[in-house]
Amino acid sequence: MASIAPQSKLQRLCMQNIGVTNRVGAQKFAQSICTMPSLECLTLCDVAMAPDFYSSLQHSSLSCQLQRLRHYYVGPVGPAASKAYGESICTMPRLQELILYNNVELADEFYIALQGSSLKSQLQMLYHQGSPPIGPAASQAYGKSISVMPRLQQMTFVDMKLADEFYIALQESSPKFQIQRLDLIGVNMSTSDLQSILCLPRLSSLSVRKVTEPPVTLSSRLRRKFRRSKVPSSVQAKMKTEAGKGHKEGFESGCGRSPLVHLGVDVRFLLLLKQINVASLCPNVEKVTLYLLREMHIPDLQQAWPLHSHSDIELCLTLDLKQFRECQQLRQVLLTPQNVTKLSHLKIEDACVE
Repeated sequence: MASIAPQSKLQRLCMQNIGVTNRVGAQKFAQSICTMPSLECLTLCDVAMAPDFYSSLQHSSLSCQLQRLRHYYVGPVGPAASKAYGESICTMPRLQELILYNNVELADEFYIALQGSSLKSQLQMLYHQGSPPIGPAASQAYGKSISVMPRLQQMTFVDMKLADEFYIALQESSPKFQIQRLDLIGVNMSTSDLQSILCLPRLSSLSVRKVTEPPVTLSSRLRRKFRRSKVPSSVQAKMKTEAGKGHKEGFESGCGRSPLVHLGVDVRFLLLLKQINVASLCPNVEKVTLYLLREMHIPDLQQAWPLHSHSDIELCLTLDLKQFRECQQLRQVLLTPQNVTKLSHLKIEDACVE
């Protein structure tokens, strides 16, 4: 395959439920991928690769023409192979889209390698779902790497177990942050983490669903206290310049007003927003998408509802039709004269209409 790869006209290649565990075979497969002149999209699903695949991919990455790489259901990748994989992703000259889906078990060296080569990255979109817990050092490296990737505009994290250091790294590197759209689903996030996210200088669209606040331990309390005093004055000054004059509480933690235009939230996230002055931090919000949860409590929604502070927000609702029909309290909270005039879009999810 490696010998005829330069003559190949393949544009898309999908490999599923196979094993390439032979060293020589893994090396030749990686070389073939990188020498196919027309190959733009590679999907690897439940494919067992020998470590030599990743090292060979790293050595040949500069000649690779891939634009989209999708990696699903991958078992444990060792430290050396993870390091080689991280470096190859950043050095592929045309790679714009990376999807790591459903428990791609990468070692910490992957994230550290990303940080070391992130300035070379051409990624524009990153989707990462369902990783094993990522330790403090790797979380910090991951946060720093995505903050300085020069072309990264869209990122989605689903069911990710990140340490607090990830959000600290975002805050420290925020003046370099290029991402405009961020979707966080099923992640742990404290109020301090949320405030770090809201103050990212170029973030125009944020969607947060199924957020859980991590348990407060002595070490996490000390880290968050340390975070408030860790941002250098030069970084704070630059953030103020880029984000504009902001709310006093926001600047005390090193951030100004958020440039957010679209905010997608569920009730748990609304409760987190209640703890900060969202009207002052997010004065530019024009559109709010509200995701209603099956286990939602109406008193929580009434307590957390932040929209009264915005007079011109366009409101979108995503909800279960049966839930909406049966819950009179829900209709009373949402469809007030004040809110119904803002309602521009109603999306029904998981509904069965008889």
